[in-house]
Amino acid sequence: MSGVLVLLVVIVVAAIVVLRAVHLVRRRAVLPGRLLPPPGSPSSMEAAALLAALRRRGGAAVIAVAAVVLLCLAVQAVWPSGGGLPIVLAPALALLVLTGTHAVWPLPDEPAPSASTRTHADITTRRAGGFGPSWGYSLPALLMAATLASVIVAGLVATPDEAGRSREYGYAIAASALPGEVGPASGTTGPFPGWYYGIPVIVVLLVSALLLGWALHRNARRPRLRGAGLVAFDDAVRTCVGFALSAGAGTLLALQLALLGLMAGPALLNAARNIPGAAVSEGGGMAGADVPTLWAGVAVLVLALVLLGVVAVLGATFMSWILGQRRPPAGQPGRLQPGGAQR
Repeated sequence: MSGVLVLLVVIVVAAIVVLRAVHLVRRRAVLPGRLLPPPGSPSSMEAAALLAALRRRGGAAVIAVAAVVLLCLAVQAVWPSGGGLPIVLAPALALLVLTGTHAVWPLPDEPAPSASTRTHADITTRRAGGFGPSWGYSLPALLMAATLASVIVAGLVATPDEAGRSREYGYAIAASALPGEVGPASGTTGPFPGWYYGIPVIVVLLVSALLLGWALHRNARRPRLRGAGLVAFDDAVRTCVGFALSAGAGTLLALQLALLGLMAGPALLNAARNIPGAAVSEGGGMAGADVPTLWAGVAVLVLALVLLGVVAVLGATFMSWILGQRRPPAGQPGRLQPGGAQR
């Protein structure tokens, strides 16, 4: 039953992402493709080549993310004794391939202009955080820090399972809650995001953070296109890439944290029900549950559901900017006219 509910949640979130992405693409006012110079102009070939490279890179990144998710599902199917590790690690691995694709994919560069052909220059230094949303650094950094902190805390309180893997949550039952017992008892419940899941997640996320920083740096510091008429197009390209990277990273980090919460929340609720003992919680009810543990489990589950909403919003934003790298249909308004005036 729980598997069916998870599948329904995934389907609903995916549907929201797709519908919202289509809506945002239709509303997007300034996209690189709409700022292409008029066909036949001296700079149109260089701009079109850069936009084509962006489309190929964006498509390759989406395909790579989908391939990683399918691979994790396949590994889970043939490795059921893995405790769901491939599923838990899927968002972090998807982030790794997304940032890696943007960090290493080459974009076409023009030859360095000579002093006699240079037509313009930037007054200020282009910074990695200067293109894209204002939250481009802060939100992924906040989600990254929250994920790492949650994994560390969960790892510290987790207990080993029968195979010695840190993936259970342990609890103690007082002797007074067990009639006929001479001493306290203990138990475990899971799965719980202990070190068995946490160490691989931490390693992959740290590598992904380095690749994300490098990709944003490359986006800001790559050479400018020549020609004063291409300044707006070049800035739009960098902004589009900045939005796609920040929103994509935020989506996968929020999904990673939500998955950890969906593991920890039920484990805490189950422990809260069992801590007072069978005599108090007879029938499986929660009336005699341990209140602090109960509220901790509820809070974790509520946070996980909120994060799934964040996933939907950021995922739609990511898809809209990836799709926004396409060339608009012929005759679509918004192209730059000679002289730089935009209709």
